[in-house]
Order: sequence, then C-alpha cells, then structure tokens
Amino acid sequence: MKSLATLAFGLLLAVPAVADVAINELLLRKKGADINVRVVVGNPGAHSQRGPVKVTLEVRPDSGSAWQKIKVWTDIKQIKPGDKVARDLFAENSARLRNAASNYQWETRATVEAPGAKSATQSVMNHGEQK
Repeated sequence: MKSLATLAFGLLLAVPAVADVAINELLLRKKGADINVRVVVGNPGAHSQRGPVKVTLEVRPDSGSAWQKIKVWTDIKQIKPGDKVARDLFAENSARLRNAASNYQWETRATVEAPGAKSATQSVMNHGEQK
C-alpha cells in the first residue's frame, strides 16, 4: 500500500503544472492608408506557459463574411506568469488586411493557443478611422 501511495505521488509530480494564456488586448489602428493590428497575449496563470505559443490573426470585411487568416505567429517560446507579449501586423505586409480595411466597418479576430492551455479568442469591429 505504501508503494502504491509513493507511485501516485510520483506521478503527480511528473505531471507539469498547467499555465494559462489569454488575449489581453486586440487593438486596431487606422488613419488613412496606415493600418496596424496589435495583439497582446499574456499569462494570467501562476506557472510559466511553455511554447510554442501560437497566435492566429484573422480578418473579414463585415460580420456576414467568412474569416480570412492573415498572420500566424509561432515564435513565442515561453510566457512567464504575469508577463505579456505583443505582436503587430501592418497593412503594408498584408493585402487581405488592406482589402478588409477598405470597408467602413471591418472585423479582426485573434486566437491564442499553447500546449496544455485552453485557447482564447477575441474579436474587434472597426468603425472608420481610429487614432
């Protein structure tokens, strides 16, 4: 019985602690032809989140259209507890972003995924110029 309890305790120690990932901010900035989308992801958990942390950015010209993937970042190796990491996409780097942003209203969605953590999604609708 003692060896069974020791084995169970050993297995508990071998299981990695689960961290968390979240989208802290999804910012859209548009002034004339200058467009910037910033995704800020963070770890609100008590343990470091190991990577690769994957951030997917999608856009659509209006709420009735299908989402189009415009960027995927997989270069985040770790997010420590309480830390935040930002990624930016500028319109000159994405024809799909430029096309969607040519509408008065357009929508952007970001999803963050990491090993052992629940994914998180946030979307933002843009209405005209934003400074």
